[in-house]
Amino acid sequence: MIKQFIVGALTMALVVSAVRAQGSSGSGPRTEPIQSSEDCIRQVSELGDRAEAKDLPEDTFDRIEDLLTTMEAHCEAGRFDEAFAVARDIQRAIEAE
Repeated sequence: MIKQFIVGALTMALVVSAVRAQGSSGSGPRTEPIQSSEDCIRQVSELGDRAEAKDLPEDTFDRIEDLLTTMEAHCEAGRFDEAFAVARDIQRAIEAE
């Protein structure tokens, strides 16, 4: 259990680092369901890019980071419908600011 948490935390750290290194991708909201783990993780990165580019308040960004972690866990477990639902929550949080 702890090992899974550490692996997840390291993976999220890599995603956040990649997001910050890439800057804004300019991608819009996702409209079609997620079909693969690779597509899912790519969406985590794209949503992170959008959140980073928006210069959100820290509390909003922290909430989005938590949602990104949840989404990533769904991606890794192959729960793409759940990941897609979280992606919509993230999009709404980004667009609300």
